[in-house]
Amino acid sequence: MLFIDAAHCCPLNGHLGIDKTQAKLKQFAYWRGWTSDAMLQVKRCSVCNQYRHGPRQKQGQLQQASGCVPMQKVHVDLVGPNPTSSQGHRHLLTVICSFTQYLVTVPIREKTSLNVARALVKNVYLPLGIPKLSCHDGGSEFWNSVMKDLAKLLGIHPTKTTSHRPSANGMIERVHSTLHAMFAKLISSSQRDWHELP
Repeated sequence: MLFIDAAHCCPLNGHLGIDKTQAKLKQFAYWRGWTSDAMLQVKRCSVCNQYRHGPRQKQGQLQQASGCVPMQKVHVDLVGPNPTSSQGHRHLLTVICSFTQYLVTVPIREKTSLNVARALVKNVYLPLGIPKLSCHDGGSEFWNSVMKDLAKLLGIHPTKTTSHRPSANGMIERVHSTLHAMFAKLISSSQRDWHELP
C-alpha cells in the first residue's frame, strides 16, 4: 500500500482519480493484482471521499482550436482572490500552452496589470518563448494599456473570450477545476500554504 499511497496521496500527485493513480503507479511498481489494489485504495481514500460531490452532470463536448506548435497559442487566467498566503499572495496566475498542455502557475499578491505583465514576462515569455496568440477573458488586468503595449512590443495577438462564458476558455478553466480539487485535499487547515502547492 506504500507504493499506492505514494502514487495517489503525495502533493505532486494530488489525490487524482483511479486512472491517473494507476498510470503513475505503473511507472515504478508491479505486483499481481496491482490494478485492483490501486482502484480499491483510491475508492477508500478518506480525503477523496470527503471532497467528492457525486457524479457530474453530462455536458456537451468543448470544441478547442489548439495551436500547431509549442507556445503558438496560450490560455491565460487568474484564480482568486484566495485566502492570503503566508507570503502575502492572494491570486494565482495560470498559463497553459494549447499544443503541449504545459502549465505554468505563478502566485501573485495583487492582480494589477503591472504584476500580471511582470509575472508573464519573467515566468512564461523569457523561459518558454513568446506566443503568437494569447487567449484570456475580459478582465481589466488583461485589457489595459500596459498589456496592450506589451503585446504590441512582443508581437502577440491577444484574443478575448466571450463574457460570462467560461467554456470559451475551456482549456484553462478545466485546469482550474483540477487545481481547486487538489488544493481542497492538500491545503493545511490554516489555508496559508496554497502558494507552495502549484
